[in-house]
Amino acid sequence: VTGWEKLDRYLYCDAMCVDLYDNLWFSKYNRLYKFDGDTFTDHSPDVCDDEAIGIYQMACDCNNNLWMEIKNLGVYRKNGNKWMTYSTQNSPLQKNNINCILLDSDNRKWLGTDYGLLEFDNNTWNLYNNDLDGIPSNEINGVYFDDTGTTWICTYSDGLIKYDGNAWIVYNMENSGLPSDDIFCLAIADDGDLWIGTGKGLVKYDGITWKVFNKRQGNLPDDFVRDIEIDSQGRIWVGTDGGLAVMELGTWTQYTSDNSELPDNDIECLAIGPDD
Repeated sequence: VTGWEKLDRYLYCDAMCVDLYDNLWFSKYNRLYKFDGDTFTDHSPDVCDDEAIGIYQMACDCNNNLWMEIKNLGVYRKNGNKWMTYSTQNSPLQKNNINCILLDSDNRKWLGTDYGLLEFDNNTWNLYNNDLDGIPSNEINGVYFDDTGTTWICTYSDGLIKYDGNAWIVYNMENSGLPSDDIFCLAIADDGDLWIGTGKGLVKYDGITWKVFNKRQGNLPDDFVRDIEIDSQGRIWVGTDGGLAVMELGTWTQYTSDNSELPDNDIECLAIGPDD
C-alpha cells in the first residue's frame, strides 16, 4: 500500500463493487453512491428515502447492471435509470432478505438465502435446497465457482460444501483443517487455492493441505474474517473485525486505525479497483 485517501463523508460502507467502467458503487445505510474517481453521485432509488431501509449485498453483471439487496424489500436491479424489483410478490423468494449475490460467467445470478440457493438466468428461477436436491445445508452465506466448474458453498454453521456435478462433499471441523464451521467468505486464487474466511481465522486449502492464519500467529489483526479479495498481483487482502491484512510473497502486513488512515477497524467489505 503506497497511499491512503480518506473520504470523510463516506466513512461507513455496507456493500461495494466495481462496475465494468471501473466506477466504484457502494452503500451507506440507506443510500447508494457511485464514485468515478473524481465525483460522488447519489443513485439511491426512491424506496430508500425510508431511513429504516438498508442496502446490502451488491454485484455487477456482464451488462453493467447493478444488483443489490434492499433490506426487507427484496433484490433490486439497476439498469441505467431503470429499476426492477424481485421480491416475494413476483419471484420464488420466500423472504425479502438474502445473504449473498454472485454472478457467474454465464451471467446467471445466484442468491444465497436461509432456505437454500436460488439461481436466476433473467427468465427462469431454480431453487436448490436440502429437501429438493440434497444440499447438506440451507443456510447459504456464499457461492463460488472455480475454473474446473466445481461449486463451493459457504454456510453459517455446516462448514464448506463442494459440489462437483455429481456429489456433495462437506468439509467441517471434524474432517478437515477448518477451525470453525461458520464460513463467511471465500476467494479462489489463479492457482486454484481456496482462501476461506471463518469466524476463527483465515484458511488456505490447496486441495490437499489446510493451513490456518490467525491473530495468535500474528498474521491477522482479528480472527473474524468478513471479506477476502485477491488482486492482479496475487496479493491476498483480508477484511476483519480488527482491521485489514494483506499477504504478499508470503509476508503479512496489517493495517489498523493506529498505523494507517483507516478510520475504523471493522472492515465489512472489500473491492479491487482497476489499479489494484
